[in-house]
Parts: sequence; C-alpha cells; structure tokens
Amino acid sequence: VAFSQSQGGVYDVSFAGASRLMSGGLEGDATLWDLSDRRPLSSWTASESTVLSIQGLDGGRECLTQGKEGLLQLWDPATKSSLWQTHTDACSFARALVLPSGGEATL
Repeated sequence: VAFSQSQGGVYDVSFAGASRLMSGGLEGDATLWDLSDRRPLSSWTASESTVLSIQGLDGGRECLTQGKEGLLQLWDPATKSSLWQTHTDACSFARALVLPSGGEATL
C-alpha cells in the first residue's frame, strides 16, 4: 500500500482503529489517514525533527508522538493541537509505547 507523505519519508506507522492509519515522518510531520480512500484526514507538524514513534488512540481521536528531540506529545488530530507534552532525554533513543490498562491508556 502506497501513501504519499507530504514531507520527506515515513519513519513510523500505527493503526488507529479499523479504517485509519497514523504515520510519522522524517521531517517531523504526523498524518492521520483514511484507509478507504488513502487520503489524509489531518496532517500537522508534530516534531522539530523526526517523529520516532506515533500511536493512534481512541480510533484516531488522539495521537501520541515521540520526537527525536525527546518530546512526547498527546495530540488532537482534528484541531492539530497538543493536549499534553513532556520532555525527556531518554526518548531520543527508546520507543514510547501506550498499553491499555482497564479502559485507560498507560504510558
């Protein structure tokens, strides 16, 4: 399956429900895709460098990105706004992961 990322190349992908895909790019862009027509529903700058990991949450209504600069951010793809963020030096080489915990997401 080929998707046309607007900036640079794709570094990471994550499913966000049955019909949506999230992609994080080498140039810091994050994109929410509709798999039925392979078109972006939303695209925004999520990092000042590479998006090392991206995870779609709640069917794509939220998204966690990890930038190479060590910034973890929770996003609302519909408004392209950051809902939460934290900076950690450990994230420049390790991958962030969200695990379900009794109906809540745990980082």
